[in-house]
Amino acid sequence: MFHFNDFSVKNHFLCLLPLLFMVKNIDHLNLQKISTLAKEQDAIYVDDNLYITTSIQGFALQNLRRNQPYRVEEGRVLCVSAGWVRCLINLETFNLEEHSAVIVLPNSTFEVLERSEDFDFFACSFPTDLPIIAEFNNQIDITLDDEEWALINEYFNLMWHEVKRKPVLPEVLQHLQMAMMMELSRINKMRAVMREIGQSREYATLHHFIRLVNEHGRTHRNIPFYADKLCLTPNHFGAVIKHASGLTAMQWINRFIIQQAKVLLKYGDNSILGISEQLNFPNPSFFSKFFKRETGLTPNEYRQLSC
Repeated sequence: MFHFNDFSVKNHFLCLLPLLFMVKNIDHLNLQKISTLAKEQDAIYVDDNLYITTSIQGFALQNLRRNQPYRVEEGRVLCVSAGWVRCLINLETFNLEEHSAVIVLPNSTFEVLERSEDFDFFACSFPTDLPIIAEFNNQIDITLDDEEWALINEYFNLMWHEVKRKPVLPEVLQHLQMAMMMELSRINKMRAVMREIGQSREYATLHHFIRLVNEHGRTHRNIPFYADKLCLTPNHFGAVIKHASGLTAMQWINRFIIQQAKVLLKYGDNSILGISEQLNFPNPSFFSKFFKRETGLTPNEYRQLSC
């Protein structure tokens, strides 16, 4: 039984690597060319309809040429079983590590940028007319948990077992491929839902934080205070706010303070000293330097501008 460790090389790329490594200046990597290169290779099976490999160590990686683009005609499902690779697939950069799975759509291009010495993968091709392809409008790469990895590994084991039987039954292989890709589609959709839930939680945290700043911003300008209110560690709190808004928590706090300062400077006869005290600055000088840093104007310059 072989095991898949990294389902992240985007399937199309992994299946094409063997050809990549053996030939210079190949523009298209199809089953016919793979068949020519893979003669008498125990870890590779190829016929007119299918390419499947349990390992590319010793066959392709020793000849892998970096920084050269290749085109794959058939689609690929690729699982990284060891090491890592950084590659381009249709101009997108992918950092693929162990326990990742990738589906590369037919007629895609890929380029190996960097890889570890122990990089290895399992892969299979799939025909351009496979019905399940309609569910994938782009390449997908998924990091699988242990249970998901074991399941995908079983599908590959079944396919590998089938190609070793004589005669090979194409219908059985196609149904196994369909089942495996349907499972990958299900996992991908689950990940998308989880990402949406995660984003929703992040935005809820952001809005709660903004409400807290509006309530406490005049007297509390330290991150731990707001993190504690939201029951988060300061580091996690900061990461959530940054990811959800593009601004740091301190930038939000400073934005609030400047807004309040502008209101106080524009309306009423508050002195700089009075405003600095209302906004909990240690002294007018500190307030003035803060205001100038954030707005480019001193408090008095802003006050004159706004009159």
